Amino acid sequence: MSVEQEVINLGKNIFFNAHHSPMGCSPVFTLGYPGQSGGFDLELGSPPNQNIYIGLQDDGQERYRAFPFFGEGLDERDRYTTDESDSGSSERHSVQQEESGLIIPYNRDEIVRRFGAAIDEWQAGDLTFRLISPFEGVPDPETATEEQLRFALMPAVLAEITVDNTRGTSTRKAFFGLQNNDPVSAIRRLEDVTGGRICGIGQGRHTAIARAIRDYQRRIFYDGIDSQAKGSGKPPVWPWSGRAVLMDTPAGEKATYRFGLCFYRPVRHNRNRCSYYYSRYFANIEEVAEYALAQFNRKLEVARQADALVNDAKLSEDQKFIVAHAIRSYYGSTELLEHDGKPLWIVNEGEYRMMNTFDLLVDQLFYELKMNPWTVKNELDLYTSRYSYRDTVDFPGDATEYPGGISFTHDMGVANSFSLPGYSSYELHAIDDCFSHMTHEQLVNWVLSATVYVHQTNDREWLEPQPADSGASLDSMVNRDHPDPSQRTGMMGLDSSRTMGGRKSPPIQPGRLVGASAEQHLFAGKSWAAYVAMEKLFRDNGRKSAAALAGRQPELGAGTITSHLLPGGIFQPSFRRTMTPRSSLRSRVLSSRYTPDAKKRWIQTADSVHILRRCPRI
Repeated sequence: MSVEQEVINLGKNIFFNAHHSPMGCSPVFTLGYPGQSGGFDLELGSPPNQNIYIGLQDDGQERYRAFPFFGEGLDERDRYTTDESDSGSSERHSVQQEESGLIIPYNRDEIVRRFGAAIDEWQAGDLTFRLISPFEGVPDPETATEEQLRFALMPAVLAEITVDNTRGTSTRKAFFGLQNNDPVSAIRRLEDVTGGRICGIGQGRHTAIARAIRDYQRRIFYDGIDSQAKGSGKPPVWPWSGRAVLMDTPAGEKATYRFGLCFYRPVRHNRNRCSYYYSRYFANIEEVAEYALAQFNRKLEVARQADALVNDAKLSEDQKFIVAHAIRSYYGSTELLEHDGKPLWIVNEGEYRMMNTFDLLVDQLFYELKMNPWTVKNELDLYTSRYSYRDTVDFPGDATEYPGGISFTHDMGVANSFSLPGYSSYELHAIDDCFSHMTHEQLVNWVLSATVYVHQTNDREWLEPQPADSGASLDSMVNRDHPDPSQRTGMMGLDSSRTMGGRKSPPIQPGRLVGASAEQHLFAGKSWAAYVAMEKLFRDNGRKSAAALAGRQPELGAGTITSHLLPGGIFQPSFRRTMTPRSSLRSRVLSSRYTPDAKKRWIQTADSVHILRRCPRI
């Protein structure tokens, strides 16, 4: 990718963080917003706020210009002195920084950014920095070769620094480094543990910036970001806070330096004792670094093809930007795990880190079916085997129970910890609104995901034992409409017994849709689509009776929706059934069918939830 190539038109605002992630490994290298806001993110829920130093020496000067991905910070040595460790040390250090002017950020109007789905590039003056995050279909571990999996699951992204010193009159130093923000591990030199094959820096044993020895001209590790960059000739020392690699580019030359930004954390996930699948092929981060550098050219070609996937699409510039961002964040949330010798595909819910959240699984369904359909089947299989359950249903305000059926949990756990079988980390009992059980929606999500998967792959063998094929999903959906077939509307009308006196909630923030209900806004279209998909499935399989029932429901739903159109086709979202007005959770529990002891427990739960609702979601 040449520096002249335009990827996506960013407009005026080019300063935003973006994820740069390998596939199925969970880590992210975040970069793009000025200041101390990016860095190495290994299973975190937010950017690590790490100083990242990428800069170049001015020609003939002892001054450096750098991309503005770092902020002011105290010299770490101040903590170890007796005379200047008081409150005045911060002011002293700031004055020294300002007077010395050793490292000066580029002005924002000097920087050009070229942003794609896989390649992100910054250019200022004679310095270009490029981050490369290749992505392609993740091979199915059940059928792929060992080398195919090693190549695809390599836990590293790549980087290039290009220094154009063709017009220079002196040798110029470029640097690439970071601030140590790990309270447990110091930054170490990679050549000390690789027999000199790799140079670079590692933060503990989990992250590293690596380069091949044959590829570099000079390396310096320096104490703080400015104490040895002037090239005093003194040997490098062990640093307190920051390290970097310095590269010399002679006058009249243009050079490109390649790096692997590597991650390694083999064993993760509580309860199920899973490990990252890539740990089958890499024993430590040094092996990751050597492999990443050896495969640089192949990975770069994959990244170029990935960029073209989005750039050549018939989308607007805004759409391309959104898709590129979504792909980056998606891969930064993915984990391919191994459990009892079998692959387990996990997609975390961004900063919330809930695992395989079902309402997101259905959102990313078409992308996964395009790139790696086996992951959809893998997720659905785990939902069926571990995170499905059966319930009864009731009308709000009425303790009478009716048959319910099969459904699925909101998620499979949170923050690398699987939840108990049949339960999510999100859903709670005996509450209204957020965090209540989302039984109907997850059932609809399962139907949509399963039917689309079968339609796209024609995997009939997988379908046969599934709830969608057996009719269990259809029975469960119509039971949640109305127990009397003559009163069905194609909408959800009953709540799950799992709400235990509470109310079913849609995954929207309270107040976003004033006066809305789950029936009104979220499930009308999705339920209609699920019924249509099941009708086709049953007809294709010769299940005429089930197909007729599935076909009747979307007709009822469409009639319910269109009956609320105003003159001129204006939609009035008020197709809610007539229901008992909401009462307080406390009074509802007291009047419910539960025993006195159970009522007492649920009232205590309600009081606790009332307090929790005032807190942030995470």
